[in-house]
Amino acid sequence: MAAAELPPQPLAAPPDFSRDANVSIVAKGGNSWETSIAISPADPRVMVMAVIDISGQARVTLYRSADGGVTWSDPRPAPLTAGAKSFPRSVDPVLAADSDGTFYLAQLLLVAPKGATPAFQGSVIGVSRSADGGATWSDATLVVDRPAGGDPSQNDDKEWLTVDPDTGTLTMAWTYALVSANNSSVGNPTIYVAQSKDRGTTWSAPQAIRSGDLQATQISAGPGGETVLSYVDYGVNGYPARASRDGGASFGGEVLALPDKDAGGWLLPNTNTLNPMGQSMAIDTSAGPHRGTVVMVAPERRDVLLTRSTDGGNTWTAPQRLGGNGDVLFPAVAIDPANGDVVVSWLDRHDDPNNVLARVYAVRSVDGGVNFTPPRAFSSPFAISGKMGDYDVVAVDHGHAVRAFSTASGHASVARFDFEMPPRRRAVGH
Repeated sequence: MAAAELPPQPLAAPPDFSRDANVSIVAKGGNSWETSIAISPADPRVMVMAVIDISGQARVTLYRSADGGVTWSDPRPAPLTAGAKSFPRSVDPVLAADSDGTFYLAQLLLVAPKGATPAFQGSVIGVSRSADGGATWSDATLVVDRPAGGDPSQNDDKEWLTVDPDTGTLTMAWTYALVSANNSSVGNPTIYVAQSKDRGTTWSAPQAIRSGDLQATQISAGPGGETVLSYVDYGVNGYPARASRDGGASFGGEVLALPDKDAGGWLLPNTNTLNPMGQSMAIDTSAGPHRGTVVMVAPERRDVLLTRSTDGGNTWTAPQRLGGNGDVLFPAVAIDPANGDVVVSWLDRHDDPNNVLARVYAVRSVDGGVNFTPPRAFSSPFAISGKMGDYDVVAVDHGHAVRAFSTASGHASVARFDFEMPPRRRAVGH
């Protein structure tokens, strides 16, 4: 179900994070889900979080921190204009940051107001830019702008955005499908990719990659033109990947990076509609020994699966389990561009004997994702129930590791991971 169809949920009191010195409740009014977060490589104290606030018309809302995620600004609505065009609402926020500190926000700009029938009336993807650390944002430039009308209608969904660390090229991947008037898919979706080489001012014509029973695209750019595209393939129960050596302009053949019997999602116990699925992917862009290594994580029913590629996405390791040991939700991975540390985080309910409350868990690797610290909780327990979107995001830069997440009441928050620094192996001869 598209994020545009998140149902209204009753506003609840904020969760009790008062004893968690490392957690900040950012969306204090609740009703906010499906978070994204990015850190400025130019100043890792500067962070931006985006979230869907389903109050009123429902739209993407932005928050900014200048102190490493401790305190956050008041909410700022994301731009809903693109030149002469304006839109009533937006969903599916994805943030990315360039090496110079420029932030980019991708979002689905919705033509139909909330409650309209049919819900999908035209399909638009826009990207806005902030050159001042997330304080102000440009109007959106449009990647696709499909006209309304017809049954089935056109629907672009679940876009993802990445920035090439060497060239600044933006690459976006998403799923396109036809949707009938009763919101049912017609035929198989198609994965598309588009690029901008001028900081999001203009975009290339969308390039069709593959059609099939597909969803949940991820794309990540690495050093030297390395770019990897992945998606869920329900037909094979797993996550295929395609590698690019020219910065995402073209992609090689498909390989099954991570088989996962639960790739289709499942009904999380003690909830009504929550159906987690989807992978998260990152590439090591540091100058360290694991530069170029790709790491992918995905949820299994009661654990988190991880696989790695050291040849740019052509071959992948056998799945590794990170020790969730309970119902898990929204695993996400990030790699520190300063030193190559790999951080993986997820929501886990194994601490609650009633299997209702979750906590934010995280692990870290200092050897390219081979070995990890034991799983550790970084929050007090909180409720997760109902439809909470399809993803949360982790970010890390110069040791500043954070996760954006939401509770059942939609109080989007940020957890800061104060990992203890493990000893690093010394180079031979030093």
